[in-house]
Amino acid sequence: MNLPNKLTMLRMVMIPFFIACFYIPMECREHIAAIIFILAYATDVIDGKYARKHNLVTDFGKLMDPIADKLLTASAVIMLTASGTVHPIATFITIGREFVISGFRLVSASKGNVIAAGKVGKIKTVMQCVAVMLILIGMPLQGTSPLAFLLTAGRVALWISVALSIWSAVEYIVKNKGAVIGMAFLAFLVVVALISPFVFDYETDVIGQNLANKLQSPNSEHWFGTDEYGRDLFARVMYGARYSLAIGIGSVGFGLVVGTVLGSIAGFYGGKFDDIIMRGIDIFYSIPNILK
Repeated sequence: MNLPNKLTMLRMVMIPFFIACFYIPMECREHIAAIIFILAYATDVIDGKYARKHNLVTDFGKLMDPIADKLLTASAVIMLTASGTVHPIATFITIGREFVISGFRLVSASKGNVIAAGKVGKIKTVMQCVAVMLILIGMPLQGTSPLAFLLTAGRVALWISVALSIWSAVEYIVKNKGAVIGMAFLAFLVVVALISPFVFDYETDVIGQNLANKLQSPNSEHWFGTDEYGRDLFARVMYGARYSLAIGIGSVGFGLVVGTVLGSIAGFYGGKFDDIIMRGIDIFYSIPNILK
């Protein structure tokens, strides 16, 4: 494993220690957390520049580096929100933006398009780092300390980063209209899945049989008509979306976790470990063709 990848793994290892600082019964725990956060952010700056300068960019780095960045940012704002220092709305927008943009990138990548980080997004990342550092340093200095203003400055910087998050998200959407269609359809399915229990009764509309209403054409009462047992087809479709989403999210989540673990092991150890894992994946890939 080359140096940039080692720095990326080090950043991920530092995140649990950063979180643990908030539970240490010490007055200076926020300052310890600030030191860990600064060191972790430094590894992010160094590994990217070093990899590009010495031509050490790898698939492992492309996968793990953004994951490590998002985990570091998310853990920081979540812990600061839990401590009552950061407003929950700021945390919701910060993390929500990452999910939205990651979704756009996945949709675009499936079509062979790569969405590069924009200038506003890069400024947003720097502002988030500055905000977290100022807040962590200023938290124990509240009151009469001459440096008490750091906490307020950090909160202001965080809200600026929130505004930049919204700006960059809109910028991504405007520049990648093709991905918007996929995301809009996904959002529609999520909304349908969420509201279906409030619109229809599962026992009556979904599984309840009413032979007097069987095989009706679409009408004002049954928008998609009814099946041979008199069940409302629209209600069954809406409830079916819930199960489809659950299966889809579960399978993608499982693949993400397993793929990340296997990719990390293969990238870290290389050699025989990489060969064994890759041959195992090849076997799994061949199974659908064998079953045809």
